[in-house]
Amino acid sequence: MKKLLAILLAVVMTCTLVFSVSAADGDTSTAAGQNDSHEVKVTVNDETEIVYNVDIQWTGLSFTYNYDKGDWQSDSHTYENESGAWAGAALDGKVTETIKVINHSNAPVTVTGAYAANGSTGVTVEVTVANGSLPTAEDVDPGNLSSLTATVTVAVSGEPTDKTANNAVVGNINITIG
Repeated sequence: MKKLLAILLAVVMTCTLVFSVSAADGDTSTAAGQNDSHEVKVTVNDETEIVYNVDIQWTGLSFTYNYDKGDWQSDSHTYENESGAWAGAALDGKVTETIKVINHSNAPVTVTGAYAANGSTGVTVEVTVANGSLPTAEDVDPGNLSSLTATVTVAVSGEPTDKTANNAVVGNINITIG
């Protein structure tokens, strides 16, 4: 038992010895005063929930084409001097309506617009987007939304092939929020 106790005591003493270690080939005089540095990297995981809130302010998107068959010629049973124009058209013959898209989200959004025609109607529809890349609404005064607003312009021109149509759907406007 004494032998076992002596061996156990020797093991415990060996494990508790303090050793001096130097990386300078055993010469502690050259290791003294040395500095070393290492980058400390921190990663921040932003776990803020993104909330999308976008207002789309549609206008009527109803356009009127004023058509006049012209003057009736009773001897030939035909009309002469046929004419037509879009009500409220500008000098270029186009009439426009706008759609406003306002970003109230805590993330930026992109607004695009497209038109899909319902067959061949003779009506030309152009969709353009101004200010389509909208920033986040964070820290923007709710009373000043101009930087958060995209304007989608729908311009209509051409001549309808069906002059008797009433409230005819000539196509669809698609607004995409991305």
